[in-house]
Amino acid sequence: MSEDDWMRLLESTHEAVCDFARTEFAALARKAIHRLQRIPASGIFGDDYIYKTLWDEYCHEIQEGSHELLECAWEQSLETVLDAVVENIPGHSAVLLSVFAAWDLDEQDDPALIGAVWPAGIKRVLHEGISEHAGMRNLDHLGPWRDL
Repeated sequence: MSEDDWMRLLESTHEAVCDFARTEFAALARKAIHRLQRIPASGIFGDDYIYKTLWDEYCHEIQEGSHELLECAWEQSLETVLDAVVENIPGHSAVLLSVFAAWDLDEQDDPALIGAVWPAGIKRVLHEGISEHAGMRNLDHLGPWRDL
């Protein structure tokens, strides 16, 4: 096999891993969101909002800007949910998700990540995914501007 053929094969393999990972990360984001939707709202944003779940409040946090006083609480809450989701990923999938995470987070030059499971990288990509979903969610029906 020529070097060009070998490179094309590696590129095709990498594309397949990325396609797999994007699909898996979408499913993992739905699982994390589902978990956040099962946790009752803390009420931190007051009575003007009719948030019922931590997911509602997280969407507010993402859309309305970071509140410095809440950063530690959000980190701890999300860490717990993300840890639970990541811990349940089968090893054979986690390796491929780690390859994608290394590529996505621009850490692909670290040879220790190749063929290994990188939970921290998986969590970072997953966190970015749920934050993206939170940023796109319409909260108009839950805020003070809602039609009562």
